[in-house]
Amino acid sequence: FTTNPGPVFSESISTFYGVTPGPSNASNGNIFAQGGARVATASPLTPPGAAQRPVSTQIDEYLARGNGAADPNALYSVWAGANDIFVNLGAFQAGAITQAQLQTNVLAAATAEIDQQLRAHIRALKEHRRRIAQLGSGDSLALPKEVVEYLGRLRATGTPEAVIEPERDAWILMAARWPEAIPALMAEKMAQLENPKVVRLYQLISRIAGNWEDEELLRETADLMSELLEQAAADGELDRQDEHMTDAAFIGLMDSFADASHPVVARLRELIAERGWTGWTRIERREPEASRRASTRG
Repeated sequence: FTTNPGPVFSESISTFYGVTPGPSNASNGNIFAQGGARVATASPLTPPGAAQRPVSTQIDEYLARGNGAADPNALYSVWAGANDIFVNLGAFQAGAITQAQLQTNVLAAATAEIDQQLRAHIRALKEHRRRIAQLGSGDSLALPKEVVEYLGRLRATGTPEAVIEPERDAWILMAARWPEAIPALMAEKMAQLENPKVVRLYQLISRIAGNWEDEELLRETADLMSELLEQAAADGELDRQDEHMTDAAFIGLMDSFADASHPVVARLRELIAERGWTGWTRIERREPEASRRASTRG
């Protein structure tokens, strides 16, 4: 099925846009057209021995590649109906059908084509709705799956969105800066959620989200943070920060991001500093005041 002879229009369009043209049944090509195909019924124009693949079947074959959804960024060309006219006009000229039957058959082909277009449009709308819902969730479009799973576990502990949202935003930045470290970091975070004291910490932070000026609550939270940091230091978790967090400028940026997210962060940093710790994104044991003064004099 060539012209003059030469490439058919689908081959010409593919070549123009830099795509290697090829049939869909060979090497996963992007051309689903078949010579002689009608809109929705078998065609006597189909080459002998070839499968009957009307345009309705071709569209279904394409959509099956994408689990029922069309690529919203692709260019499509659908040309159908001419062979229905040729077949029916030939039958009319041969006296096999009447003029009324010719008109009915061509109208049926046009209706079938419109139905195919509507079904494809409905599938596209469903896919757009799914993506909008995904965008509304705010997680899976911007985060690695390990972080999405971790945030899901965090929600399962009863942690409210007011606490999860700033943490999610921070992980977006972390994943952009250290993508290769995310699997290991998330494995540690998931393991930490098995610790009842960590879950308790998130419960306290959840209460702070609703009453961040409660000094007693802030001090209780700082005490628990200090206890958990002591355990992390003993287990070597703080030493492993050096494996992932080597960019001092980015760590400073993350600390500034945390400070700007809520006034309570600055107060909690003061409280954990009183308990011997410094930093936020990367926490270290705070050097005693006497040692700092001696170092300065030296």
